[in-house]
Amino acid sequence: MTSLRSPGHLLPALLLATLAACGGGAEQGRAPAGEAPGGGVGSGAGAPSPVPGAGQVTTDAGGCPADGRWHPCSLRKRLEMSGFVLLDSTAEVAEPPLTRRGTQYRIGQSTLVLFFYPDEGARVADEARLDTARFVPAPQALSLRGEATRIGSANLLAILRSRNDHQRERVADALTAGPPQAGGAFGKPSVLPPTASEP
Repeated sequence: MTSLRSPGHLLPALLLATLAACGGGAEQGRAPAGEAPGGGVGSGAGAPSPVPGAGQVTTDAGGCPADGRWHPCSLRKRLEMSGFVLLDSTAEVAEPPLTRRGTQYRIGQSTLVLFFYPDEGARVADEARLDTARFVPAPQALSLRGEATRIGSANLLAILRSRNDHQRERVADALTAGPPQAGGAFGKPSVLPPTASEP
């Protein structure tokens, strides 16, 4: 039988046992930077990633990034939460003189072309190429010339071809509210059903 001379020699053993029971140290269980807990970038575990630290990006339950920039998934979610039904299109379209190709969607009888840029500066520079007589901002009334509505928000440029002023306003409001921010919740604009008169 071993005799115990002093309780002080038990402290290191107790400390090691406690650390092992609580997860085994600071590094165990920590996912590499940019990887969601549970393995894989944005793994589909269903739960949001923790609040981002250095190099991490918050994602929603579906894996869509909330990093202060628009992504196709966050834009779709925002428009659907605003009461729009987007009909998918696989067509990439060019809109000269823009340098980037966009993806076209249908909203009722209207078309919405989305151009995603690496950052807001790139979007602003490309948007400046557009003829302001043919591509007007959302608040501006349309004339009989059939202008398209341009909507810029963060890294997104949207071109909406619609003659419905109510629809133009609603799409612009949904997009200019801004993309989901890192560490914050996704935007929650009012959910309004499409009106019967809206094409």
